[in-house]
Amino acid sequence: MKNAIEIEQWCKEQYGEKNIWEKKLPSPTSKEEYENKLWQRLSNIRKKVKRYEGIPIDEIENEEDRKTVISIYLNILPMSAKR
Repeated sequence: MKNAIEIEQWCKEQYGEKNIWEKKLPSPTSKEEYENKLWQRLSNIRKKVKRYEGIPIDEIENEEDRKTVISIYLNILPMSAKR
């Protein structure tokens, strides 16, 4: 959950004033080390969501994974993060 909030904050800081089509998520090809780190965290979040796809939230035993999946479905992360 902490990673999801950090990624969301970075997106707002970098692109908050731009139109939606001008916004982007962290990139693995960025020259900035911090952006690369955020991209890796976003990738891990996507893997968690994929792993639990179709499983009821109350059946997810890992507390951190459950919070991450809930945050995705409550639209705490940007829509394009839901690949």
